[in-house]
Amino acid sequence: MYRFIYTFYFFLIVATINAQSKMPFAVEVAAFAEPVPNGYFGEIEEVYETLDVNYIYRYYIYVPTLETAETKKKEVKAAGFINARIIDFVQLKKDCDALCQYNPPQKTGKKIRPFNPLESNTPSHNNKSNLGFAPNRKSPYNTPASYNATNDIERATNQNILFPYPSSSSSNSPEKFHCIFFDFDKSYIREDAKIELNRLIKLMEKNPTYQVEILAHTDARGTKTYNNALSMRRAVSTQEYLAKRGVKRTKIIKKPFGESSPIALNQLPNGEDTTLGRQLNRRVEFKILDQSGKILNVVDQIRVPEKVQK
Repeated sequence: MYRFIYTFYFFLIVATINAQSKMPFAVEVAAFAEPVPNGYFGEIEEVYETLDVNYIYRYYIYVPTLETAETKKKEVKAAGFINARIIDFVQLKKDCDALCQYNPPQKTGKKIRPFNPLESNTPSHNNKSNLGFAPNRKSPYNTPASYNATNDIERATNQNILFPYPSSSSSNSPEKFHCIFFDFDKSYIREDAKIELNRLIKLMEKNPTYQVEILAHTDARGTKTYNNALSMRRAVSTQEYLAKRGVKRTKIIKKPFGESSPIALNQLPNGEDTTLGRQLNRRVEFKILDQSGKILNVVDQIRVPEKVQK
């Protein structure tokens, strides 16, 4: 009897998921470069996380009709998400297929639970900035996003090191370029990274035929699939910073490597975790090429401290 009940509910859940994925409309609540934790959307329910081909996290509420979508959009906007919009999957596929094949965002398998004050460890629950996550900017509590984190990650530990590597003193420095670094599980451009990127922008302005390769990396926390996507987001953030300041996108080449090419130890031989090594691995390196494709000697070789050398 119990087996029959369990089987019934299993197929009911599967049928519900399939029905939702085939619904013709959705309300896009928000879209971010970083995943968000449970509770981020307040009391809004039935929000599903998806990941599109550009590694952007899009959060959808699936609905069966346009009328329902209009009503839901008003509710979402009233809750504070003013950029909410309606997605008509049928029309979108038709428009896209006229030019190229449409690749809809794929569900990550995560459903964002509504905010529950009992689940929060933050000191205030009055606004969304206190939920321990701010998309593409630093968390006020130095707490990593929870998407690829597990219980054994030191959530209360600041794992980020500003200026872990000798950085240029200013954007006018004549010395070679350095790579840039990222905070744990993040892809926003840090203040120390802006110094190097601004120097790179000046070089590209003076030499419009040059190309720049962006080689993006992560440390070894999380799955390989997640880190591949994270390194792509870091490459995209770097590209966007350059492009918005005048560097032509046609002169930028993105190469995400995930966790596959560390320059330092993520863990010491005795099994002890190394914060410095992981920080050095969370990086973007650069290659500058001239018009003939020759790599120019303008980027400084990374010098890894002996204690975390591989």
